[in-house]
Amino acid sequence: MAKLLGKKGVRDFCLGLVLLAFMVGLIGFPKECMAAVKDGLSLCLNVIIPSLFPFFVLSALLVDLGLAAYLGRALEGVMRPLFRVGGACASAGVLGVIGGYPVGAKTAIALYENKMCTRTETERLLAFCNNSGAAVIMGVVGAGSFGSSNVGWML
Repeated sequence: MAKLLGKKGVRDFCLGLVLLAFMVGLIGFPKECMAAVKDGLSLCLNVIIPSLFPFFVLSALLVDLGLAAYLGRALEGVMRPLFRVGGACASAGVLGVIGGYPVGAKTAIALYENKMCTRTETERLLAFCNNSGAAVIMGVVGAGSFGSSNVGWML
């Protein structure tokens, strides 16, 4: 089966069938599709963005004000032997654990753009700062999905 799907014509045909099925579903069930889109946008605007926004601001301030470089000098002795990245990358690791993968990834890219770490270090950093952080689990999953921050704390 994998060999058959490896051929470009067969793969394109199967992809076309899947897209056609999605289109038929969208046309056949418009009310359900619109309700799902409204629910998704509402969840994003009311829960996800407000819970992650403070961490995005903190991330930008940490890099732009030079605090990541200051932390880098202090944590170089820990980060280099453990993860083979510079000390400035510690800020992305910590924010990734607390704020979750979007914040960790954004901080890692900001560090790279500000020449605080190399491309190789950024790739390595992205490998361990892309997790569901405490803010995502408590804010989005607990409070947003289950309606209780206590559920987030239990998770």
